[in-house]
Amino acid sequence: MLGLIGAGGIGQVLFESLQAFKYREVSTIAIIIVVAVTLIDMLSQAMRKRLL
Repeated sequence: MLGLIGAGGIGQVLFESLQAFKYREVSTIAIIIVVAVTLIDMLSQAMRKRLL
């Protein structure tokens, strides 16, 4: 899983929140990760279209 492996510290915060049963924080972090990955994927797709 991205967050547990590293991802610049996000994984540590996610893991600690999960261990503390702070499910609101866990869901917020998960949503942020999904949105960030989606935006980065869309950006890379647009860049590929322009370069290729």
